[in-house]
Amino acid sequence: MNLRLIVSLFFSLILAGVCVILLSSRQQESTTEISDFDDPSSADEKQATTFEADLVARLDLSGLEYEEQMAALIAEGWSKEDATLYVFGRILNKMVRNSSVNEEKNYWEPYERQAIDWDQRREQEKVNRQFEEILGELTDRPGFSFHRPAIPLPKEKQKALRLLEDDYKLLRTKMFHESGRMLLPEDQEALAMLEKSKREDLEALLTPEELFEYDLRASNLAENIRHQLDIFAPTEEEFREIFRTLQEQKQAEEKLTETDPGELWQEKHELDKAAEQELEEFLGERYVNYKRSRDPDYQKLTALTVRLDLPQERADQVFDFKDIMRSKRAPIEVDQKLDPDVRENSLKELNEELHEGVKELLGEKAYEVYLDNGGRSWIDGL
Repeated sequence: MNLRLIVSLFFSLILAGVCVILLSSRQQESTTEISDFDDPSSADEKQATTFEADLVARLDLSGLEYEEQMAALIAEGWSKEDATLYVFGRILNKMVRNSSVNEEKNYWEPYERQAIDWDQRREQEKVNRQFEEILGELTDRPGFSFHRPAIPLPKEKQKALRLLEDDYKLLRTKMFHESGRMLLPEDQEALAMLEKSKREDLEALLTPEELFEYDLRASNLAENIRHQLDIFAPTEEEFREIFRTLQEQKQAEEKLTETDPGELWQEKHELDKAAEQELEEFLGERYVNYKRSRDPDYQKLTALTVRLDLPQERADQVFDFKDIMRSKRAPIEVDQKLDPDVRENSLKELNEELHEGVKELLGEKAYEVYLDNGGRSWIDGL
């Protein structure tokens, strides 16, 4: 959103709020006086402004959805822009009143101990939803939301999806609140049933193509992949294919019925292997970077280079050195004929070589910082 639009929207919000205050005051006092704020420069403008105030006083907009409020005003001769702005002001007024209710809570008490009016919370979610919808209309951005990802859907499905998400979010919040965040097995089962029910409702609302687009943007799996692949920096095409492959793997795992732990692990291993082979074929040379970027040790190394303004190659060099030292260590560990004391001394020497090598690659300061921030675990445990 550019600066001009932000400034315009800011003043529109102020104007909307003032309009609501002025028109509400006129309705309550049954007067047609013009406030100093209006300050019309002619008698015609005074008459027009008075007419609009009287019109609002005559209309009963309470209990109507915001689209119905706008339609009622437009039917009385208001322009769509004026009707939208006025209704937007009414919604802002509700949001302010809702926030004042929240301020009355006992701030000195933990959140978990405070009583929550869930009907009131649902009404707040509805007002917030209306605020975002009408703001989207004002800015010509259908489906606009401060908190939800933009999903390409028809307007009516956008509204239905928001309502569905808000309802399930409220139910989940209520369950966590009433459990005191101490979930019992039956609570976990209830949460699982809630997620299953939400998924079924999503599948009923959206086509398979729309559901895939939703999952790409709003699912926990997609969020996890985004964080894991931050270093890899996938293109849109790569992200979509990686997500599709991992989602299919996850769905296949959920359908496994094997009860024996060993057999179950083997089946999951086969699914994982198949998914990795598919991604390796798709990514080609990029697959090595993909695998590396998902490794927590590599993520820490990269964070270190960014924080200390070191070349990114240092992280790659340390990681390559890690693989070299692992290949040196493996034959020593598996050689059953090796004297135990010789094995112990050999492994100790390798560990010292590893520490010195990492220190040389990173530098003294970065090496110490890395050890203090989780690097020691893999270096000592290699």
